[in-house]
Amino acid sequence: MSGGRPAPAGFWTTLRLLLLTARKRAVGRRLHQMKLWRARSGRKGWSMYETPWGLILSVAFCLLVHASAAWVVTGVVGAGERIDAEKAGLVAADDWFIRDAGLAVLPEGSRRCSDPSRSSGGSP
Repeated sequence: MSGGRPAPAGFWTTLRLLLLTARKRAVGRRLHQMKLWRARSGRKGWSMYETPWGLILSVAFCLLVHASAAWVVTGVVGAGERIDAEKAGLVAADDWFIRDAGLAVLPEGSRRCSDPSRSSGGSP
């Protein structure tokens, strides 16, 4: 018999034990809250929130909201750029319009500068 103390647990072992214990307590608290809610309301459960479909639908809804917001912001930025160009006396047009309509109008030797920083002239 050694009679000494056992070696202390390492960091990762301690962390794992703490996380597992916290998870078990959280599950127990959720089950207890569900039991109290059922006793108070007389319903069987929270329907959608007890299944993985609740998470999937929540994520899908968030994606829809964020995509809509991104679309609106993109439109507002484009409108602002067009307004700034019209204030400067320029005509704002999309690249597809210039590509489709502009090739028929431009003479053979002329070219269009797509980079506004190089529009003052010079070699490309």
